[in-house]
Amino acid sequence: MAELNNNKIMEVLIFLTRFTGLLAVLEMFALLNYSIMNYVVIENIFDSKSYSTSQLRMFQYLANVLYEIGIFVFVSFSICFLAWFSYAYKVLKKHNKANNALIGASLYMWFVPILNFFVPFIMFKYLFVENTKLSYQNNEKPSFRFSPSILTLWWASLWIFIILTFLSTYFYSYFLFIDLSYISIARYFFGFIAIFLWYDLISMYQSILNTHRVK
Repeated sequence: MAELNNNKIMEVLIFLTRFTGLLAVLEMFALLNYSIMNYVVIENIFDSKSYSTSQLRMFQYLANVLYEIGIFVFVSFSICFLAWFSYAYKVLKKHNKANNALIGASLYMWFVPILNFFVPFIMFKYLFVENTKLSYQNNEKPSFRFSPSILTLWWASLWIFIILTFLSTYFYSYFLFIDLSYISIARYFFGFIAIFLWYDLISMYQSILNTHRVK
């Protein structure tokens, strides 16, 4: 019964992570399109094309709405993601593949400067590798094989997004408007790629987990 409840908890966490992740994908796509529109508007202004006050206000209103929705979506996704990641290590502990220190590290290592640049990536890889080993120990073959290249691409895209966000937020005064537009487009492009690849990773994990969980 306890194992069945654990399976249910994991299913709920995976569902919530995928649902909020889908919202994050849509939000990131909307922000990418807005940043492209913003670039076009700035280019037109430089080319002496004029916009009415109402048009500019509407454009600014759209930006405010997207950013406010984005805060809610990305906070929700982050909470669900961290809850899933921590619980995934608790599942590993039941198979004697993790301990309380690793379970704790699965949460706080994301927030420790320098260490958060590579430790969560290593923990992510360990999570997938150990679950894959458990699958083959049960003579089961997951329908989705773990792909280190997808994990690496996801991690690289995520950090490019974070770095570009940091630059555009805290060093915007050092850039021209047109440069900020380029940064914004690149930022949301890599953000979109990162969250999109997350869907592949969570599908891999769910497939691998299903081969060795207790029914």
